[in-house]
Amino acid sequence: DAMRGRVVRMIELFGRVPMFAYVLHIVLVHLAAGLVGLATGYGTQILGSFAIQYPEGWGYGLGVVYAVWILAVLALYPLVKWFADIKRRRRDWWLSYV
Repeated sequence: DAMRGRVVRMIELFGRVPMFAYVLHIVLVHLAAGLVGLATGYGTQILGSFAIQYPEGWGYGLGVVYAVWILAVLALYPLVKWFADIKRRRRDWWLSYV
């Protein structure tokens, strides 16, 4: 299975730089949530609090959430690969933490 091997290598790559991937995904997801809030007319104020009631019609179904998750992973892949390559080539002490 060439496709299965490719997917496994991609997952392993994210596992080589977990903190970097985690921080990047937080930034990307928050940016995307703000853009969705603006595009749907709700604005970004709704994103500032966890203890609120979301308005009727806010959010998307699980299919859209999975699609966005896949797109986020694919969007982050080039940056994660870039950083994993740096981490592989260099031995700076701080790289072991990222």
